[in-house]
Amino acid sequence: MSAVLYGSQTSPYVRLCRLVMAHSGASSDVRFELADPFKPEHRKTNPLSRVPALAIDGGPLVVETTLIVRTLNDMGHTDLLPKEHSARLQAEADIALMMGILDLGVAYVMESRRDASEQSPHWQERRLEGIRASYPLIEAAAARASDAPGGAAALALVTTVDWLSFRLSEALDWQAACPNAARFAGAQLSAEEFAATDPRLA
Repeated sequence: MSAVLYGSQTSPYVRLCRLVMAHSGASSDVRFELADPFKPEHRKTNPLSRVPALAIDGGPLVVETTLIVRTLNDMGHTDLLPKEHSARLQAEADIALMMGILDLGVAYVMESRRDASEQSPHWQERRLEGIRASYPLIEAAAARASDAPGGAAALALVTTVDWLSFRLSEALDWQAACPNAARFAGAQLSAEEFAATDPRLA
């Protein structure tokens, strides 16, 4: 089975998928191709005009990040999710939480790029408060990630908090509230796969 992962270099969702490709070994069967979701031609690949998108030869078009992560994991030779049911559910719950945090953060950033008169301070603060309310869960996820630093949940954690530093450093001080997550992420970000997908280099 072969496939193409379409995505941008700055999307945290795409970064997670690329990291899963590298760590699971799926990169031998999956090609990464740059795509701009804001360009009309991307709709030919993904009608939703979003990234990531995974086009599988002879298979479906997969357009939701957590499902792409699971699919790439299954395509590789190294399982990045626990085999035991409850542990696997917890790992997938941690991944889903990180994607939810990113959803709030991305919505905040996109809103902030609109004309000031069109922005909603109420919704902007609500988005930030949702992220702040998740700090205890980020810390708990970091404790679990330290037991499986190469697992998909750990990759999602590091991708998410690094994106918060990249895009929301002026709005959030997550490191002070999540010292364990900050230490864990800091130790992981120098690895080759993280360095190669750093959105700051795009």
